[in-house]
Amino acid sequence: MNAPRLALALAAFFPPQEEAPARKLAVVASHPALMSIAAQVGGERVTVTSIIEPSFDVHDAQATPSVFAQLRDADVFVHTGLDLELWADDAVKGSRNPRIRAGQPGNIDASEGVKLLDVPENPSRAAGDVHIYGNPHYWLDPLNALTIAQNVAAGLAALDPGSARVYLDNRKAFEEDVKQRLAGWLKRTIPRKNTPLVVYHDSFPYFTRRFGFRVVATVEPKPRVTPTQAHLLEVIQAIHASEVKVVLREPFHDEDATNFLADKTGAKVVTVSTMPGVRSAEETYQDRIEHSRGAILGALP
Repeated sequence: MNAPRLALALAAFFPPQEEAPARKLAVVASHPALMSIAAQVGGERVTVTSIIEPSFDVHDAQATPSVFAQLRDADVFVHTGLDLELWADDAVKGSRNPRIRAGQPGNIDASEGVKLLDVPENPSRAAGDVHIYGNPHYWLDPLNALTIAQNVAAGLAALDPGSARVYLDNRKAFEEDVKQRLAGWLKRTIPRKNTPLVVYHDSFPYFTRRFGFRVVATVEPKPRVTPTQAHLLEVIQAIHASEVKVVLREPFHDEDATNFLADKTGAKVVTVSTMPGVRSAEETYQDRIEHSRGAILGALP
């Protein structure tokens, strides 16, 4: 067991006297989904910000001077890990903040302990923007969010052991809320199990696996490669063959391509974000999962 997890485990059995820290821990998350989870786990003991905005494509983030400045005073940096955020190491170095360097409690890799999907056997850039460790959009499975919360709670407890019990209790409350909601989500989704979908980008394997949807084609011929007319015709064939009723796109994806598919097939284009905060600043991770699932079901005949 690593040090952060050990600290949290010990807190569960030997809770220290709770003392408010001299100041709140400053937590910076790489994107809004992690920000929402960290805010719920940290509660009143933390302030949490996100490097990217909810409507921004997480693939396009860069290590810029403004990111260095945001991380410079951070106590904690929560990031996706893997190879989704190749800019993250440069951002940490550019911040000159030793608290959030790799290996420090203040550097929380949210992917630790997550079982990854779609791990390529022979990764090659010829196949597009392939992620060599597996698909990195793991936060879209609510059960993986529980692992993320555990990682965050362990890191916060290691930095602020006097509040370890608070982080443990907040993490448990988050887990109970997600599990309760998930039971309802699954109950309402079961009648639609194996419903075929087309997605623009391969962002949703964890989401579709959890809720029983089936992706039959992607609008991109390869990850992060603009679709050609020939590929769109192949997608149209797949839509007809599988009787697809919904084409999923994220807010920043090409509307022309998905509208073309809709015009040619009668399928509905459903725009969903993988990040909370697109509808309101108060939108939580749980709200985002609820809205995305509901939007898909609402578009089905």
